[in-house]
Amino acid sequence: MTHTRHFLTVGQRQLHYRHAGTGKPLLLLHACPKSSLEQAPLLERLARNFSVYAFDIPGYGDSDPVSHDIPEIEDFADDAASAMNELGIDACSMYGRHTGGLIALEFGRRHPRRLNSAIFDGFPIFSDEERRRFLSGYLQPLVPMWDGLHLPGLWARIRENYLFFPWNEGPEPAHRNDLSMPAAYQLHATAVDMLKIMDRWRLGYASAFRYHPQAALTSVNFPAMIMARRDDLLYPHLARLPDLPDCVSVEAHSYDVNAWADRIESFFKETVSGTAAPAPPRTQSISGRAWSEIIKVNDQPVRVRRNGTNKGDILILHDIPGSSALEDRLANGLAKQGNVVVPDLPGIGLSAAPGTDADRLLALLAELVRLTMTDKFTIIARGLSARLGIRLAQQLTGIKALTLIKPLVVGDIENFAQRHIAAREPDNEGTHLTRMWYSVRDGELYWPWFERTRESIRYGERQLDPAMLNSKVVAMAENPNGYGNLVEAVNKLENMMDRIPDPRVPVTILHDDDVIGHSMAEKIRQQVGPGPNMIVGPGSEAELSFLRR
Repeated sequence: MTHTRHFLTVGQRQLHYRHAGTGKPLLLLHACPKSSLEQAPLLERLARNFSVYAFDIPGYGDSDPVSHDIPEIEDFADDAASAMNELGIDACSMYGRHTGGLIALEFGRRHPRRLNSAIFDGFPIFSDEERRRFLSGYLQPLVPMWDGLHLPGLWARIRENYLFFPWNEGPEPAHRNDLSMPAAYQLHATAVDMLKIMDRWRLGYASAFRYHPQAALTSVNFPAMIMARRDDLLYPHLARLPDLPDCVSVEAHSYDVNAWADRIESFFKETVSGTAAPAPPRTQSISGRAWSEIIKVNDQPVRVRRNGTNKGDILILHDIPGSSALEDRLANGLAKQGNVVVPDLPGIGLSAAPGTDADRLLALLAELVRLTMTDKFTIIARGLSARLGIRLAQQLTGIKALTLIKPLVVGDIENFAQRHIAAREPDNEGTHLTRMWYSVRDGELYWPWFERTRESIRYGERQLDPAMLNSKVVAMAENPNGYGNLVEAVNKLENMMDRIPDPRVPVTILHDDDVIGHSMAEKIRQQVGPGPNMIVGPGSEAELSFLRR
């Protein structure tokens, strides 16, 4: 059974979650610093019998952080209760792994009538000395660096944690783990989860090291099980557990994943109670800030960021690589001029990839327009998305104007799509992330980035902010194959341009003030006809000064 993804509005924040199944409710809470992706296989298995929700806890995955700077386990537990209120769930059962188990435990202490049963998987019991060591050395900062060195450093620390625990205290023989190294795609998933949130990765983790669970454990009065598989770093902590109430059982499991999952399923079949959960509610808007929803477009999920409750007046198509998140400043700056809609293009982030077919991509975007835009609206398209904006303007009615920001033209670049896509498959050493970094960084310094010749240099001030470049890497790395398919579809679209008549809407081109920028603007102007052709500097403020006219 496959799952769906949703955004839940909780006050002025949004919580991202995965859902599958029908029946009585079961909530899954992941370990830090991961996301609900960790729980996806278990969610789909348990959904055969229950209505299962897997949350990104606040500040992780695609969920907004809590409202204060130093969250505690108690805050996450109360947030889970607020989320249940919005979902229409009075009481449920919970599965929590590591930090997620602590949240489930504290939820039961603070909201006792709302927790019917629970599994705490890989339960941490730290000494005071261990807490001090972990809080002072284990949770090291993660910030993007201009040279990309944060990427191999992150990969090394993730990998090292499977070799020696804790990773930061060096390769001491006493710290050697009896574990297999996970497959490259699993290491990659953890790396992407951390790159999405960067230094925020430490907040929830730190709350777990500060939390003292013993008192809450000894007061449990609902059916509960503490378990761990042999390949869990916290497996030795089973021996540290205090005396427990009769309603709490303890089980040590082997490396067998199927036996472990069977036991989780059988426990919940015996203990889940209450009434059936309602269907996931529609995402509620948030006044005064951008908010996200996932909508079905031609049976494909598409993430859309928007700043109003009504249909959109301005559609922004982000660059490739890029995402809707990178257009936040532009979208916020245009909010007074109308409702702004910014989708993640198919294959990016939470938006499903429709394959490499250009016509299918255009059909999906045209249907997205029908669902989200007013009868008269403006399109703003950036970089490689310029071709998408042009084609939509040529095919659809109701478009008032088209603005192309720093458009890029593939032209006669041989094998562009294959050469442009830096890496699709994760490798065991993490070099694919470094290749992605240099592709997006060199994309600001050369066109095309993979030529790197004197003739392809982009001169002048370039957009080399490390956080922006890191966000582009995340957009590529979150779904490498989806990103590659999107590039291939756009490349095919460009090759079809000579068969398309001039657009029926006025086109404005904002371009860089260098030889390549002028050349790109001239090539597009020759195809779409005369219109304003303006030089724009780097950054959204310079763009806004033109777009607000």
